[in-house]
Amino acid sequence: DAAIVADAVTAEAVATPAQPVEATAADFGAAAPVAEQAPAEPEPAYTEFNVPESIRLWQEKFDKDLKEKDAAAETATKALKEAAEKELADWYTRNESERRDREQANRSAEEAFVSKRDETTPGNEWERVAFLLDFTQKAKKSAKDTSRMK
Repeated sequence: DAAIVADAVTAEAVATPAQPVEATAADFGAAAPVAEQAPAEPEPAYTEFNVPESIRLWQEKFDKDLKEKDAAAETATKALKEAAEKELADWYTRNESERRDREQANRSAEEAFVSKRDETTPGNEWERVAFLLDFTQKAKKSAKDTSRMK
């Protein structure tokens, strides 16, 4: 029996032609090159026609809520802008009136100073000199002069 099987195997091996063997990188211990494939686009889980009712209802509610929130934010922004414009206009009017008041006070103080400076009463020359000079005590040299920081 064994002789018949051995003769059959050798006869079959002789009858079929040998296939050529191709050597690959894997045969020599290197990693086989990987063929590059184009990334497959995933198919959408749901299309417009087969979306479940619960998801469609949720999406509609979500869109409605989002529009309401956008409208509320828009009105809040408008109100804030109007309040800011009003506050800015009030600040400009307040600043202008304060500037006019300061200007008037400075002019009146200047007129009083000039009239007193130019006053020429005989016998008061030294009082006039003392008025024009500053006899206040100066700060120590080691201390910082802050007299002009008003």
